[in-house]
Amino acid sequence: MNNWKTIITYLVNWDAIGIKTVEFSNRLIKWIYIPRKDLKESMERDELKNSWVYFLLWEDDEWNPLAYIWQATFLWKRLNDHDRDTNKDFWNIAVAFTYKDWTLNESDINFLERELIKLARKAQRFKIKNGNWWNNWLIQEYRIPDMLEFISDLKVLLESLWFKLFKELASKEELKNEENIYYLHSRWSNAKGVYSNEGFLVLKGSIWVNGIIPYQLKMWHIKRNRDELLKKWIIEEIEDWFVFRKDYLFKTPTSWCNIVSWWNLNWWTEWRNKDGKSLDEIERK
Repeated sequence: MNNWKTIITYLVNWDAIGIKTVEFSNRLIKWIYIPRKDLKESMERDELKNSWVYFLLWEDDEWNPLAYIWQATFLWKRLNDHDRDTNKDFWNIAVAFTYKDWTLNESDINFLERELIKLARKAQRFKIKNGNWWNNWLIQEYRIPDMLEFISDLKVLLESLWFKLFKELASKEELKNEENIYYLHSRWSNAKGVYSNEGFLVLKGSIWVNGIIPYQLKMWHIKRNRDELLKKWIIEEIEDWFVFRKDYLFKTPTSWCNIVSWWNLNWWTEWRNKDGKSLDEIERK
C-alpha cells in the first residue's frame, strides 16, 4: 500500500515567503511559518495563544544554518519576548507545530522539545544553539506513542518546505545495504559514497592524494571550497593525503573533483559499486 499524504499550504497574506500554515488533510498536526518581519501581523492570530513546540532559524555570517528549539504554552508571548530580546537578534524565521484541536499540554511540549533537540543534533544539518541542559518533565506513558507519531509527522511537514533539520545525511539502513554504496579506487584514492536525490554523500574515512593541477590554480573557488572544508574539520590534511573526518554531501558525483581531487576524470564512471558497475550504468543508463 502506498503511503500517500496530502499536504495543504495556506498563504495567509498571499505571499509565498510570508506567513503560511501547513497541515495534512487527514491528520491533527499543523505548523505555522512566520518570518520575523511579519511577526506583528501574526500576533492577531488566536491559534498562537495555545501550546506549541517551535524553532527559531537563521544563518550565520558564513552561511551555516542554525536553529534554536524550544516550547511555549503561549506561543505569541514567547515569540514577542524573543523579538524584543536584544540578545536574540539573530533569528529571522520562526516555525511552530501543534495539534489543530489544541490538545498539546505542557508535558507533551516538554517531551517534544527534548526529543527534537536530540534528533537535530544527531542529524548534524544545523548548528543547534540550545545549551546542554535537558528538561526532565514527566509524561504519561500512554502519551509517548502519540508524541512519537507527532514527531514523525512533523519531520515530513518540515521537509515539505525544504527545512531538513532532522534528516540524516544517510540512514543506517542505507549504509547497511551494500547496493547503495559506491567505491572509488582511482590513482591511490580510497573513498566510499552514497548517491541520493540530494546529491552524492562521501563517507567519513575516505582518503585521496593531496595535490592540485595547474589549471586549477586559476580557479579561485577551488581553493576557497577546499579551505572551507578544512576550516570546518570536514577534511584533514595528513602529510600527502586528505582524509574525511565527517560525512559530506556534494551536489553531484562530479562536484568533488574540483574541490578535493587534482585529476580530471568522469566521476560518473569512476564511482563503482561492489560488483564493478559504474554509477553512470546504474543511475543514468
